[in-house]
Formats: sequence, C-alpha cells, structure tokens
Amino acid sequence: MKLLAIDPGQTMSAYVLWDTDKQTGEPGHIENEKMCEFLSLPSFREGVIAKVGLVVIERIRSYGQQVGNDTLETCEWVGRFEQAAKGVTLPVWKIPRSDVLKAFSIEKKGADRWLKECMVERFGMAHKRSKSGSLTVPGWSDHNFAALGVAVLAEERMTR
Repeated sequence: MKLLAIDPGQTMSAYVLWDTDKQTGEPGHIENEKMCEFLSLPSFREGVIAKVGLVVIERIRSYGQQVGNDTLETCEWVGRFEQAAKGVTLPVWKIPRSDVLKAFSIEKKGADRWLKECMVERFGMAHKRSKSGSLTVPGWSDHNFAALGVAVLAEERMTR
C-alpha cells in the first residue's frame, strides 16, 4: 500500500509518497492549491498514484503557546487537504508532530536534525555530512523528513 504523507505549510507543503511494501518514499513539494486539486481528482485514487490507501497529515497543536497568522493559515490548509481527500473517499489521519518525536525518542530541541538522522539510519539512505556535522540527502528537505516521520508512524500504527 502507499501512503501520502503531508507536512503542511502556509503556501507550499512537503510530501512523501511512501510505499509500505518497498519501504521507499518519493519526496516532493507542491503549492497548497495544487495539492487540494490533486487530492480531489477521482484519478488520484485510480490513476498513476493509485493504490494510495491513506492520506496522513502532520497535525498542528499549540501546546498552550501563542500562534501567529502563518500557523493559523497552515491549520486551514490541513482542513482543506482533509476535505479534498475525503471527497474522493480516501481515509485521512492527522498525527501531531509530538507523537512522531515521541515514537522515535526525539527531544524537541533539534528535532528536525534528529528526525532526519533517525530516518536516514533506519532506511540506509545515501547522504552527505558537512564539516559542521549537518546531514543532507539529495532531493530531501527537512520538511520531507517531517512528512516521512508521519508516514512511518502511521504505518506502525496500522500494523499494531
């Protein structure tokens, strides 16, 4: 089965099309309007990206902190993505980032870096390390790794 995992943003979102059988993912970035159009097409469910059985979106939570307009706009996009996917009868899960970090034993400080390290190690991804120690994987951004973390956690929850 394939999962479409989305790390939503204010105007653009990162995604990973995760193949649970092959344990591989195709990363990308797309404008939010186009993501909504894409999700709402009947051909999405039946076409080239067929066999997507689940859309998983990183859920935004405030945890009692103040949030700004950018965050609120991103929240609105989460709802629009969910509505578009459900319009073509795709199930949608929303998983908070805190659940992803907890599942992979990652502290909030430096979370992006450690999530990337965890995923690279887990899946043996080809990577480069700079002199400063930061990790790069060709074709993958930190936002793609956030989406990958959501996909992997969703897969683990499906198999429990």
